[in-house]
Amino acid sequence: MNKTVLYTAAVLVAGVVTYLGSVIFIGVQVESAISSIEADMIQSDELIVHRFEYESGFGRGVLSYDLELSPAFDGMTGELLAEIAAAIGELRAEGALDVTHGPWVGDGMGFAAAGTKLEFPVSDEVRQLLPQYPGSAPAATVYASVGFGGSASLRLETLAYDGRLVMEDESISLTTAGVGAELVLSGDDVGVGFDIGTVRLFNEATVLLVDGMALGLETSNSLSELALSFDLDELSVSDTDSDTQLRVQSFAGSGSSTSFLPGIWLGDNNFSIERVSLEIDETAVEALNISVSGGINEDTDGLLAATSMLNIGELKVAEASVNGIEFGAGYENINAEALSDFIQLSEEFDVDSVDADELLGALLSMVNSLSADGPTLTVAPVAISLVESGDTSAAFSVGLSGIAAIEEATAEELFEAMTLSGEFSITADAVRKLIEIGLTSSDDTLSAQELESASDSGYQQLVSAVEGSGFVAISDSGLSTSVEVSGGAMRINGEETAAGAELFAAALSQLGDTGALASDADTSDFPSEALYDNVSLVTGFTPDPYLVSIVAGGDSAASEELGAACAGNVTSKQPDVALNYTAGSSFGLYLYAEAAEDTTLIVLGPDGWHCDDDSHGDLNPGVTFDSPSSGDYLIWVGTYGGGVVDAELGITETLFGDTSVAVTSSGSADTVDFPSDGLFENVSLTTGFTPDPYTVELAAGGENPAPSELGTECTGNVTSSQPDVVLNYTAGSDYGLSLYAESDLDTTLIVLAPGGWQCDDDSYGDLNPNIRLDSPQSGDYLIWIGTYDSGVADAVLGISEY
Repeated sequence: MNKTVLYTAAVLVAGVVTYLGSVIFIGVQVESAISSIEADMIQSDELIVHRFEYESGFGRGVLSYDLELSPAFDGMTGELLAEIAAAIGELRAEGALDVTHGPWVGDGMGFAAAGTKLEFPVSDEVRQLLPQYPGSAPAATVYASVGFGGSASLRLETLAYDGRLVMEDESISLTTAGVGAELVLSGDDVGVGFDIGTVRLFNEATVLLVDGMALGLETSNSLSELALSFDLDELSVSDTDSDTQLRVQSFAGSGSSTSFLPGIWLGDNNFSIERVSLEIDETAVEALNISVSGGINEDTDGLLAATSMLNIGELKVAEASVNGIEFGAGYENINAEALSDFIQLSEEFDVDSVDADELLGALLSMVNSLSADGPTLTVAPVAISLVESGDTSAAFSVGLSGIAAIEEATAEELFEAMTLSGEFSITADAVRKLIEIGLTSSDDTLSAQELESASDSGYQQLVSAVEGSGFVAISDSGLSTSVEVSGGAMRINGEETAAGAELFAAALSQLGDTGALASDADTSDFPSEALYDNVSLVTGFTPDPYLVSIVAGGDSAASEELGAACAGNVTSKQPDVALNYTAGSSFGLYLYAEAAEDTTLIVLGPDGWHCDDDSHGDLNPGVTFDSPSSGDYLIWVGTYGGGVVDAELGITETLFGDTSVAVTSSGSADTVDFPSDGLFENVSLTTGFTPDPYTVELAAGGENPAPSELGTECTGNVTSSQPDVVLNYTAGSDYGLSLYAESDLDTTLIVLAPGGWQCDDDSYGDLNPNIRLDSPQSGDYLIWIGTYDSGVADAVLGISEY
């Protein structure tokens, strides 16, 4: 016999013997591993093993199981499992699995120690929803395998479907293909993947398409490292009823992160989108070649640096087009431990049990830790290409250093510790392009020559308006401005200005109560005798409001004269009014001023400084104390631009927050004195109602003054004694009631409530009225919307809770 044949036969025999031996060996190992798993499950407190038996054969075996989950988990997991168990009776699974021993297990699992396949049939209920489902094919198949190194793999594959999806009275077309998932476990490493070949849902009006989507997530080192990848060929949604269409094409990206501290992950990410388009009615927005990247890394020991960048190759809005957009932002010197503490505090925050003083103390400690390391925010580059590349650009950077306790710092100290730089430039051609875009959006009939002429004219008008302001530099190429703050000095376009500290104090005053940012001051630091009035009031005082006529303002900045981080100019340290107030538990306290010029309010109360500029409306200030303390309140009324002006200071409990004015009628009135049907609507609402706000469209106003027609001292003109709307309201204890109106004309609100007349003119802003009832009563509310001047106007009445 030929030796080659003998050698070949010997090799084949050896291979067969080796394969058979490996099958037998692996079978023994599988049986041993299953026995070990059974022992572990029996020891588990969360699992009841009714049956777990493995019958081994040559190259395969049968695992019979009957397992019941008896969860002993705490928190959300335990609650979820308990709800599932309550719904289905018990968390129990039983059946049998055919297990194939390696080294070759087939079914796409390749070489492995063992593998099995689970098929999930389609239930009768689901089959009714999918009438074109093919035969008895399973809805999904799971392929599970164990590798030679101990890794485990689960692969889910769903059957493709192309047919109808029957949902109640509606029939929807459904197409699915290539939908699956995969889970790989190897030691501490976990990999999860989801794939969608195609999913398409559509009916007569709506189409949803997801095509070619892949999502991958990998973790390692007990979830301390994460890696994400995403790929999408196309996502589109269209709806003919609303004439809306959204389309995303070629979306891909990846990112990786490593856990650094609780709530903080370090790493980088990068995503790109080839095209996003949105069409609504006849307006289309399209963005091309979008990229988003960013990262968070440890710059120095315990300090973080973060960057992010957005690029848009081209942006089209209707007929207008921008050739490129860049936007970048970054943080430096962020204290990682303080940031982690803040994140954990926000996650643990419980509004029902929080101690306000304890929370404020914790927040201030974190803010001081963050500010101690000199954090810096940079916004750059910011560039928009309207005509030429980067013809509109900006950059901004702000930092803070040298402040140990920010709550004790004055406005001047904060200004001294701040470094800021900012610049903005735009070419003349870019300005003209913006003007052209605005003109074509309002009038698409203009010729090219008319557009050019109008754009040139608009540019010249803009130049004339900003010329000489000192804030804008004008050159042949275009407009620019720059601001720099350092060492307590501000420079605008290279020229130092002394207004920096005042501007900063004014900005702080816009935040409302800036007492926490003012110097450590006490009423004993100032004269006890007021310039105009020393007044003592006890809660429930009359008359309400208590009014004091004064001359407001002066030529000394409040920040310098008083040491308060407040806007405005005053005469001296002597307060205009000194109020000694005895508080109660039923009312808040509201201080306001009214004058013909822009005024500010500066108050040193028992708890520190309080400031305001324009909250009372019409450039008038107002300061609200929701829970006022008893003690002395020193009050200055300043002028925003300097100089003096006649003013009136108001002290009130019933005009609280300038939102609802309770007016006593000139005669007794009750809802029975007026028609019970509303001219436009009768509505019954119970607290917690939806929708909120409840709105009523109506015609407001009339030719009859409210005082003569209704017998009330409220402002406005109405049509008749018949209310516009009659509201029957059932109140609760959790909400206040807000009534407001919106119109293009100046309107007023007149309400006869269970507690009497309520009126308002402009508290809602833009000459619109608003009445807020903190503790509303149940009963009928007769509502008239008047016009400040006679005549009628279209309006909307809003009814809301807060």
